[in-house]
Amino acid sequence: MPSRRGAARRAAAAGVLDGVLSRPEHAWFTEGAESESARIRAEMTRRYGEAVDGRAVPRVLEFVSETWQPVEDTMVSTTVTRLSSIMIVLATLGFVGTPAALAQLDRSRCADCHFANPYTEPAQQHLHRWSLSPHQRADVGCDSCHGGNPDTFESLQAHRGVLSSFNPSSPVHRTQLPATCGACHTGPYVNFQASRHHELLGQGDRRVPTCSTCHGSVDGRLLSPQGLERQCAECHGPDGIEPRPGRAADARLLLEGIANVRESLEAARRLIERVRDGDRRRTLEAGYLQAEIPVIEARRAGHRFVFDQLEERLETARERTAELLSELVNPSP
Repeated sequence: MPSRRGAARRAAAAGVLDGVLSRPEHAWFTEGAESESARIRAEMTRRYGEAVDGRAVPRVLEFVSETWQPVEDTMVSTTVTRLSSIMIVLATLGFVGTPAALAQLDRSRCADCHFANPYTEPAQQHLHRWSLSPHQRADVGCDSCHGGNPDTFESLQAHRGVLSSFNPSSPVHRTQLPATCGACHTGPYVNFQASRHHELLGQGDRRVPTCSTCHGSVDGRLLSPQGLERQCAECHGPDGIEPRPGRAADARLLLEGIANVRESLEAARRLIERVRDGDRRRTLEAGYLQAEIPVIEARRAGHRFVFDQLEERLETARERTAELLSELVNPSP
């Protein structure tokens, strides 16, 4: 016998589907399509209600993939695009039963629609990068940077105010990226503002790096040391507009150095967690913080592109990390 919760879900699904499919902009344009609409509405409503426990999800998605192609042939393509998004989102809603899962849906509504419509902007690879990124894990959705309204699946309403990344007024235009990223990443933004690169960016120089140059457009990754060397060499290499012999190679070595120290500190942290003596653990934790501070300062210098200071802070971090590891392996009497 259907549960009250399942009945409520079916009623909610029916209301949402009826409300969307009955709107003028979703009118059906060919003979027989109206009955097809009714069939999809009824079947989707039923399976949506059944999916409350999660077991029906494969059947819902299978139904969408099997049913939608013949319907696509009978409908105007823009209508199909909107409705297919709604169908897939409702299918997703069917297996959401916990607050954590609902939060996951809330933060990915933009991506849900764009994944469901692979021939629209942005490219699918852009979405894949976001879905695997720290931004996704931190509940930072597309609207946080691009704008728009993630609370609607209506295309015009969802994209109201969204500008092309080529528009200088867009928050994701390369000249606006530092301020956009800096809304969350305050420290790097403050330090980047003190750099010559930021000054040139404000003057309209399109060759200077911005946040996405080193960290990617959406995935929050950091270039590999080799990738950083190549990127720096575009301007500072022998044939660049501002040749600075050794600058690109230095950037690579310094980034490798930071990565090595951070890896050693992570190993030290895991060893400290195993120390049972409370006093000794507190002493080691204090040593860990003393080694971590110059790493943070080196990263700040890196965002200002002040390599001399970066190198000095990195050397201090190496020394303190070595002392910490030595104390962990060979405790003082």
